[in-house]
Amino acid sequence: MSCGDERLEILNLIASYSHAADDGSPEDYAACFTPDGEFHGRVGMPDEVKIVGRAALLKFAGAAAARRGAVQNRHIQTNTMIVEQTETTAHAKTYLLVMQTRGANPPEPGLTSVYDDQLVKTDDGWRIRSGRALPDRKGVLRPPAAEAKP
Repeated sequence: MSCGDERLEILNLIASYSHAADDGSPEDYAACFTPDGEFHGRVGMPDEVKIVGRAALLKFAGAAAARRGAVQNRHIQTNTMIVEQTETTAHAKTYLLVMQTRGANPPEPGLTSVYDDQLVKTDDGWRIRSGRALPDRKGVLRPPAAEAKP
């Protein structure tokens, strides 16, 4: 596989991670990580968390999807740069912007952050070994419009 193909696979993995988080697909979200992979951060949550292992990541993503319910009012926008890459490891940084809609109002920014990811090449392709979320400011995503308090 060429270096360009490898980079494309990494970019697709990070895009898949964002889509799984938006779509409420806990299995797809957890599959983006190695079996012992971890997420460490505070994006859209009141407290910093450290989640280790696919089972814990699956539970975490499932709980997030359940909190949102059937209302899909947000989309994650990303811009990824691969900082360093070898044949079996990669370091990527991704700017994150979450846009939310509130009823009939136009979309508005929900939060901004930077993902700092360490990736490894596995038998199943590239996977996230360690994902860190570095928020620009403390804050949480507001609930969907159907649940929002005026």
